[in-house]
This record gives sequence, structure tokens and C-alpha cells, in this order.
Amino acid sequence: MRGLGIGICDRDREYAYGVMQYMNRRRDLMVQCCAFTGMEAVRAAIREKHLDLILTGDLSQTEACEEGYFLDRVPCLFLSPLPEPGRGAVFKYQSLPALVHEVMRFLLKNPYPDDRECRFAVVFSPVGRCGKTRFAKAYATAAGGLYVGMEDFSGGSGTELLYLLKNGMTGPERLGELIRKEEGYSALLSSGVQFDIRCLSREDIEHLNEQLREVGSYGRVVYDLGAAAPEMPAILSLFDVIYMPVLEDPVSMAKKEQFCRVLRDMGLTDVLLKLRELRLPDSDEHGEEMKRAAKEALEEEAGFGGQEGKMEEDLSRPAGSFG
Repeated sequence: MRGLGIGICDRDREYAYGVMQYMNRRRDLMVQCCAFTGMEAVRAAIREKHLDLILTGDLSQTEACEEGYFLDRVPCLFLSPLPEPGRGAVFKYQSLPALVHEVMRFLLKNPYPDDRECRFAVVFSPVGRCGKTRFAKAYATAAGGLYVGMEDFSGGSGTELLYLLKNGMTGPERLGELIRKEEGYSALLSSGVQFDIRCLSREDIEHLNEQLREVGSYGRVVYDLGAAAPEMPAILSLFDVIYMPVLEDPVSMAKKEQFCRVLRDMGLTDVLLKLRELRLPDSDEHGEEMKRAAKEALEEEAGFGGQEGKMEEDLSRPAGSFG
């Protein structure tokens, strides 16, 4: 899985690159942005990359229909210089948080061009005893979704999920039999033994995700992953969003920095863009503070995470005066 691809096209290079940089560094946004100064470059990018939305100040090459503007079947939002831009457009010179808010509202109305109904999250951390499992269960509860337990050591009884996965025996019906009801959420558990997790591959998770989509009962699936699998960095790239609980002590921070450095060295920028650091409360999954943390995470995924108060960059100035 990857974040949504957004192209930003404007003749003002500083404006386009400024918006791109802001959106790419917002960890609460599941997006990957590219900047362009001409629509021909956008067309070339559509052929080479997957773009889900184009923000543009130039509609000359787009097609207009009842649903809005499109360029080679990719929806476009017009960057209008007018404060009241009208349908299919956003005001170009508003604050960056306000602009992003409107873009995310548009994406919520058109969330995925491939009509995908199920979204996949993962909770993973290079740091131990950070609330990873408690948060994953609270998230599953808040989302009304499915918790998939694949910890190194779960401390509980699991199923033969990995054996079935390796032998191609995880059809929707069989998965339905393995899913159990817990307090407030549904759960699909692996054996909970580190030696089994070491055999887990990227293909295994990719296949399991496909099968879970066919089950069709869950809008959200959240994995609780241990760190034992050798292909773990590549596995993380399959998810829409990656939650990484961390602690503030020096050893934990060093582990986090080392993990991020490994991702950069491996060229896994898509994983880095999807990482969202969490500082979690010392609470179980049913505690009010943990419930609140899960709810806030879900709200941020939808693009309404209250980031407007954190960044005050203003685009109310004319183009060319950015930054």
C-alpha cells in the first residue's frame, strides 16, 4: 500500500514546491506529493506514476464534466485566485492548513479511484514496551475493525494462520472461521511465536490483505506486527498508514533514529512518509486515554486532525512571495 499521490501544478515554482513540502512533511496525511510547473510534465508523470489528484491553476488541458475536472481520467482541483472559488476549486492564497483541509475534504468524497473499501493500518515499533499492542486493539475497537495479531510473543493462544497462509489455505471462508470476537473488536491471531513470525514474507501479507478484502466485513484492518520477520521493512510498505509508538528515553530515541536511518538507506521513502510517531498513555486498550489516542489517530487519517493550529504558514500573499 502507498499513500495517495497528489500532483501540484503551478507556474509559480516556489508556490508549488512550498505546498508539496508542507504536505509531504505532515505525518498525519497519507499522501505523497510531486510539484510541477506545467501540465505537460503532469501528463508525463501520470504515465509514469500513479496520481490520484491534481491541484492546478491551469485548466486549459483538462476535461470538464458533471463530476468536475479531469486530466487523463485523474480528478483535478482548480487553484483559484478568488476567495470564493466555487465548485471543483479551492482558494489558492489561503493558509496551508486550510488548503490541506479542503483538499482532504475533497479526497474524502472521492477517497480511492479504485473503489477500495478496506483500509489497512499497522502498528510497529523498534522500541519495546511502548503500548503497541494496547493501541492496536484500541484502534480496532474505535474503528469497528479487525485486529490482526502478529507479535513476536503474544502471551496468549493463537491459530494456525501462518501455516494456512504458507500453504495457500486462507480463503475468505477459512479466515471467517479463524476470526474471533473479543471485547469491542474482532481478532485474527497468528501463533504468537517469534520463530513463526521469522518466516513471514511480504507476499504472505499481500495475499492475506487480498483475502481480507474479500471477507468484506471490515472497513479497517489493523496489524500488530513484531520485528522478527527479515522482510519487515518491505512488509511495512504494504500498509496505508504505519503507527510507530516511541518512548522519550535516550535508548529508545536512538533505536527510533536507527530504524529511520535504515529505511532511508534502503530507499524506502514511501514507508517513511507513512510513519506516524505516537507517544501513548500508560493505559490499557479500554482506558479512556488510550481510547482517545485511537480516536484522534482515526480523525487525523481523515484529514481533520487539528493540525491547523500547529502550523501557521500563510499563503494569503500573492504568488511569488511564498517563503
